[in-house]
Amino acid sequence: MQEIHNPKRESGRAHGGLKEFVVEVHGAGFVRVLAKDAADARAQAARTPAYELELDIEVGCAEEVPEFSPGTHISGRPLIKLREEQGLDSQACAFARAKFSIRRRENMSTRAMVCVSRSGGSYEMYYRHCDGYPTALGAEIVRALLAGKSIDEVIEAIGATDERCSVDNPEDAFLKRQSDLEWIYALRQTNGGIALQILKTSDPHCNRSFVWPVWGKYSNYMKRSDVRAMETVEQGAESTLQALAAFEKAQPLPGQPGGAPASVQICNECGGAVAPGSGRFVNRVPDCNTPEERRVAGKPFPQGDFLCAECDDKEVGA
Repeated sequence: MQEIHNPKRESGRAHGGLKEFVVEVHGAGFVRVLAKDAADARAQAARTPAYELELDIEVGCAEEVPEFSPGTHISGRPLIKLREEQGLDSQACAFARAKFSIRRRENMSTRAMVCVSRSGGSYEMYYRHCDGYPTALGAEIVRALLAGKSIDEVIEAIGATDERCSVDNPEDAFLKRQSDLEWIYALRQTNGGIALQILKTSDPHCNRSFVWPVWGKYSNYMKRSDVRAMETVEQGAESTLQALAAFEKAQPLPGQPGGAPASVQICNECGGAVAPGSGRFVNRVPDCNTPEERRVAGKPFPQGDFLCAECDDKEVGA
């Protein structure tokens, strides 16, 4: 928190003996408030609900906080109206910086995997169970990279869990490891900084399993506007996937006349069912090899198109 010396006038009125402070609100952004002292300024910040603040203005540090307009609208609504609806502190609200968009934080079980390559080789996997969509996890990663954090610091900041295993390509996190992922974030250390690539999986709308890249950038070229761009990335990918699902629905399904052969939903190691409702559907791993290739590899049930989680864990531990 920084006290601003030589307080300015707002709307032609003096501050009435109050001082002007820059206060960080829930680690999401800075606002200017009027307060009697530092303790009062902190108290105002603590009373502000935990909103996610998407900043329209690039800010490197508190000293660079630009001027604001007391009549600013937030998400198209006057500040005073938003304060009445959400119970925001009147002073913190009246002196909020221009062009905030504010959303209430809501945890959603959108599973994502962060795949990390530190030396150009395979990708270590870090799992995030909730809020894996770009407007949450993607924005968190971009903010961390904008702050100059290293890959290890990014992983710590987003609270991802080390899976203690690796894949050759980020796509394999979904295609070969965990079939209920919705988003994949690939972080790769390069000479030009940290490269971030965001990939969308076919889960949950499509029957076929596939992955495609939807956004990417080097950390050295990122801007604050890239945080806001995550909304466009998310909406575009979801719209594309829904369109593909509609197209898929209009086509013959596997096993139907004119369609591809139906997949055999059993584990090719133990022969156990992995179909929906079997209790082993989640975390089943698709096996992209042909039945003949599985037979040559010595699979006990080569007709099975999947590997159950238990057998997969045994293979990893072997």
